[in-house]
Amino acid sequence: MIDTVPSRFISRNIVIASIGFFFLLALSTSQPSQGDSSEIPEAEMLSNYHAAMERGEKTEAIRHILEYTEKAYGENSPETVKVTHHYGSLLYQDGEYREATAILEKALERSVAAYGESGGEAFEIHMNIGYAYSQWREGLMERSKHFKRALEILRERGEGESVAYVGTLVSIAINLMDGDGLKGDYTSHLSDTLQ
Repeated sequence: MIDTVPSRFISRNIVIASIGFFFLLALSTSQPSQGDSSEIPEAEMLSNYHAAMERGEKTEAIRHILEYTEKAYGENSPETVKVTHHYGSLLYQDGEYREATAILEKALERSVAAYGESGGEAFEIHMNIGYAYSQWREGLMERSKHFKRALEILRERGEGESVAYVGTLVSIAINLMDGDGLKGDYTSHLSDTLQ
């Protein structure tokens, strides 16, 4: 299952594998934006986080951080957006594709509220939602919508002729061809074009 994850998705998650530690550090040095910090069960969250990590349950550990950031910083804060996205990515890695899709959709809603339609991690979230849909939902409509929006975001950012844009196109094409969408021998056509 995990070997079907696009390399862009895997490398992103390797980079953020230690995100829990960095979020804990950031949370401990910044002030919550909502409510009295004495009402927020920070010690309980830390205890639950460490216990889950000791059991090797990284996804569960990040869920505890997510619950904390939602209460301490608000559902649409930049901190909560990042943790929600990370939690959805971990669910995907765990093979929980439907739940990952729902959490990634929530991350997108929060990102739009925090950064606007194209800001923050909108590109990455759209791509990850497209990948998640490809694992459990037949048809192209949902994933194509998110892949198309990801490409639009790159163009809005002035990356329409960049290596990132071309790489994203190739990744999307492979996803669509490997899934239930497009069929055929695309590797020979690609090599013919390169020669």
